[in-house]
Amino acid sequence: MFPSESVNPMPAEKLNLQQLAEQLEFLVEQGRSEDVRLLIADERPEDVAEALLELESSAIRLVLTWVDAETASQLVQNIDDDYWNELLTPLARQRLVEILEELPSDDAADLLTELDDEISGQILEEQSGNEEFRHVTALLQYPEDTAGALMNPDIVYVQETLNTDEALNMIRRNIESFKDINYIFITNGEARLTGVLPLPILISSGREALLREIMLTDVIAVDVFADQDEVVDTVRKYELTTLPVIDSHQHLMGIITIDDVLDVIEEQSDEDVYKMAGLGEDPEAQGSAFKSALARIPWLLLCLGGSMVAGKIIHIFEPTLERLLVLASFMPAVMGMAGNSGLQTSTLMIRNLVTGPSLRDHLWQLIRREMGVALVIGSVCGLCAGIMAQVLFEGGIVGLVVGLSMFISILFSTCLGIVLPLLLDKTGIDPAVASGPLIATLNDSTAITIYLGLGTLMLVFFTKI
Repeated sequence: MFPSESVNPMPAEKLNLQQLAEQLEFLVEQGRSEDVRLLIADERPEDVAEALLELESSAIRLVLTWVDAETASQLVQNIDDDYWNELLTPLARQRLVEILEELPSDDAADLLTELDDEISGQILEEQSGNEEFRHVTALLQYPEDTAGALMNPDIVYVQETLNTDEALNMIRRNIESFKDINYIFITNGEARLTGVLPLPILISSGREALLREIMLTDVIAVDVFADQDEVVDTVRKYELTTLPVIDSHQHLMGIITIDDVLDVIEEQSDEDVYKMAGLGEDPEAQGSAFKSALARIPWLLLCLGGSMVAGKIIHIFEPTLERLLVLASFMPAVMGMAGNSGLQTSTLMIRNLVTGPSLRDHLWQLIRREMGVALVIGSVCGLCAGIMAQVLFEGGIVGLVVGLSMFISILFSTCLGIVLPLLLDKTGIDPAVASGPLIATLNDSTAITIYLGLGTLMLVFFTKI
């Protein structure tokens, strides 16, 4: 802690995040709201938001209450939306409404979606006559994960009949709506999207030039009900920073900016990781422990079933194990190496499938490369395992069985890692969801079958053990 006289709410240099968090914590504990406001005014909202996460939730809520509504909204925007409900639900209703009014409509709609349904419903009912909430209410009508739910409808229509001088004056009067975009989207008298105009062209054109004469008419846009995956693919394909959203009649409904797209990409990346682990799309949003357990149980039961099958296979080969008990010592190594190899290959295949269209030959190049990698890995690991088994258990066929079965198991698991995601994708099943548990289950059974089957075969042809 700091002595009271050492606190400087307006440092000459920017504080690092740790210092900022410590300063904020001290000032909040002392109840010095004015010093908190002065300290925050001298720092970037992004840094303040990150520093606030080092504090207790109650302290963060105090800060959001002490600062003005505009600053509070900036801080909320820079705090991960996973924490919105926990942090903001206990706030006074009026303060929450003030923050919502300062947020862009798309962010305000996202915030209401994250809050408890009862609270967001009450706010919308109370603010039904508030003009500030008109666009927010409209956004909430669009299905989740669509362009309509992502877009910012707070746009100013620039009509094609204006000249460049009139357009620039309009932009100056409404600079808040234009400060984050590099293109002006042009409409006709019926608010239909007719063209796009990069700002450099607008600024460099003659003052009397009509927008319809200098605008670009080849406009890339998405439908308001387009899936967010299509939005991401469009932005990536055409390298856009701003994407207009239109309805079925070509009316300009709003725009999607690159920050919204980056949020979607991050969300999709998290979902893919969760799916591959069999945790569902968002384990943190599943609520109670019971609901979380229900989401995970099917995949765990699948793995349990695979383990039971593997146990049955071991039982079938019990005579082999009775004659060559040492084989049991290497079962975990063979199963583990095969499982890891299959999982690595399936991860590469899934990434190739979910990142959009690729060259036709690329998939075959990937398959050939993975099979080549499997041959090298299988040979090296099989040889090392065989030599170690032979050294540890002198004589007999143990080294040959261990080395050869590990080589074959790694090749088979690699083939499984290639084929299974492709089959799932062809049948319309998300490979990110099913590949991991299925490969783990199938690999255990097949690896142990190969291992003990080869051991049995060797015992038939070799009498010396």
